[in-house]
Amino acid sequence: MYVAGNFNNWQKEERYKLRKMGEIWSINLPLEKGEYCYKFLTGDTWLTDPHNKLAENDSFGGKNSLLLVD
Repeated sequence: MYVAGNFNNWQKEERYKLRKMGEIWSINLPLEKGEYCYKFLTGDTWLTDPHNKLAENDSFGGKNSLLLVD
């Protein structure tokens, strides 16, 4: 599973691959202050973050998850 968003031009990249530890998927992202939208990518399927209630509409009729970094 990968994470992609406006912080990496929505690209599937190896450095954005999540690590699974037991039941939890994780990744460390060095992000500057700002607002970021993202999704998870597994195979060819894009998924919003089921644990994040912050979301916005995307240009494809779906939703992007939002992350606010202070």
